[in-house]
Amino acid sequence: MSPEVSPTDPDQTCTDDSSHISVSKLNGNTISTPRKLATVRKIDGWTLFSKNLVLYTIEGWTVLLKKSKGFRVGEFVLFVEVDSFMPATDPATKEIFAEAGDPVVFDGENGYRARTQTFAYGERGPRVLSQGHIFKLEDFPKIQSDIRRIQNEAGNDTQSFLKRVRQIDYSSLLGIRKFENGNKGPGGALGKIPYFIPKTDMERVQNCPNLFIKPKYREMVYQESMKMDGTSMTVYFVANSSKYFANLNRLPLKGGSRPAYAKGRFGVCSKNLDLNNVQKNHYWDTALREDLHTKLSTFGQSIAVQGELVGWNIQGNRHQCPKGTYHFYVFSIWDIELQKRWPPTAVETWARAQGLKHVPVLGYVTIPKIARDHQDLLTRANLKLGEGMVFKSCADGRWFKVLSNRYILK
Repeated sequence: MSPEVSPTDPDQTCTDDSSHISVSKLNGNTISTPRKLATVRKIDGWTLFSKNLVLYTIEGWTVLLKKSKGFRVGEFVLFVEVDSFMPATDPATKEIFAEAGDPVVFDGENGYRARTQTFAYGERGPRVLSQGHIFKLEDFPKIQSDIRRIQNEAGNDTQSFLKRVRQIDYSSLLGIRKFENGNKGPGGALGKIPYFIPKTDMERVQNCPNLFIKPKYREMVYQESMKMDGTSMTVYFVANSSKYFANLNRLPLKGGSRPAYAKGRFGVCSKNLDLNNVQKNHYWDTALREDLHTKLSTFGQSIAVQGELVGWNIQGNRHQCPKGTYHFYVFSIWDIELQKRWPPTAVETWARAQGLKHVPVLGYVTIPKIARDHQDLLTRANLKLGEGMVFKSCADGRWFKVLSNRYILK
């Protein structure tokens, strides 16, 4: 059993304002720890999967490729993450990308998508995951030249070299983008989710290389919670006096249910869109049924409450909701005026006081007490129920997720 820290322990609770984390803005768009889709990484190890296939390990990720590719342990490669879209428009990279994913059309452009794939050892053998793709640096001369330059500048300082290389995202250079299915949201939308509210994207633990390296992470207390398998939902209230009120999407002239109040405006969002309530949809229906419009308007502060919407027809109903039912589980609160997250313990307390469901909290832990490396955390996720785990830092507000490979393979 992993040691837990009580959320009521005064020495461990997240009461310091440093537990809030802010985001930056660029051209009116909210940016919160953008995901690096194309990075240079080192191959940590490999396992012979079959006569012709090798399973490579890269910082916790596993990628299955033909043995003839000839990758070596310790070799630096270009790693393209799962669910990346690689364009087929550049003659220099079209054939290279073609080997990495399925042909798709995304935003009107032809290309390839790197998917999660499963493979089995024989007919009844255990299954393994292959996520993303790795490429030889020599296939990308500009990137190879860049890495050589950094290596020369770093000299014998290996840590400096690794740190600089790991921070560079080559997705813009290569035209690589995050692939999304383009769901426009039920019942239409008023527009994109307001720019001053961050999306609920979380980095995977495989992309947190410093977690077991930097000393500061050894003492940090994290809230460990279950990752629920639903869809992202955000409800917000923006006071009339807020400087952000004028930047809200325009309301339709007719229709919709109770978005405006004497002191401000209430809204409901999917992951990417500010939803219109003119037509029936389960986001708005759930918000109104759980009286979120009243709770937030009565609370009176400009906040965005973010959580997971689970229901009978969402993600295969992994949570076994009865037909026709939906539930909203809170996991974060964003202070719109301060542009900071609330501490995770404060979110728990607020949700409880409002009579709202909170995602199941498994405990408060320090990482060294439960894991020695990334693989230990992945193994821990496989032993838990649900899609995986989410860790929210009580020190700086950062969060990351650990997905259960066992759950993915179901």
